[in-house]
Amino acid sequence: MFTGSLAITRREAADMVAEAGCSVTNNVSKKVTMLVVGTQNRSRLNGYKKSSKHRMAEALIEKGANIRMLSESDFAELVGVEVA
Repeated sequence: MFTGSLAITRREAADMVAEAGCSVTNNVSKKVTMLVVGTQNRSRLNGYKKSSKHRMAEALIEKGANIRMLSESDFAELVGVEVA
């Protein structure tokens, strides 16, 4: 799952995830295992510091969900690509 702007397109990122044998979803739930957090556009955050996906993932983590949050650069390293 992705939130925020990425240096690569969502399609490219999703393809990388698929190549690693995983799937991408658009909704945060306790089934999500990873959230890649890109650059946040403050004008779209409605006064919050984090996106709704980010906040929901944090709430689920507090309730015991095993969701790993990664920066875009950490994600790129994980899947073995270089991003600008």
